[in-house]
Amino acid sequence: MFDRLFKKKLPPVDTHQKVQDFLTLAAADPGNLLKPRYVGWLRDEAHAAACRDQLPMLYVWNEDAGAGTFSYTVNGTVVGFLLEALLPREHPQFVEVRDELMRVLKDVTMDAMVYTCKEVGLMPSQVLPNID
Repeated sequence: MFDRLFKKKLPPVDTHQKVQDFLTLAAADPGNLLKPRYVGWLRDEAHAAACRDQLPMLYVWNEDAGAGTFSYTVNGTVVGFLLEALLPREHPQFVEVRDELMRVLKDVTMDAMVYTCKEVGLMPSQVLPNID
């Protein structure tokens, strides 16, 4: 009961600025956080959910070369963990910022990957680094 009374109120944040801050830090990462990886061993969404702590921030899986399709995922667990460096998880806007960040990440990185695959005429598994 007293926790609520004495809890420090966190100031509002500019969602777009936090997204830009995150992308700036991620782009500077030498481990290429913004580069998707291909994960061919994932079987389905339940398997992906069970393994999410071991998966990269951006990954492609469920590729069907015959149909020319694949699944592209932004790992919310990783995004949330990394976002905590800029915004505490208990901040009331944390979920809003994380969700916007995931939307931007998916839009930008997936479009770039699809464009690259079309240009070179290869599937993601042939273009992206693979995770065994």
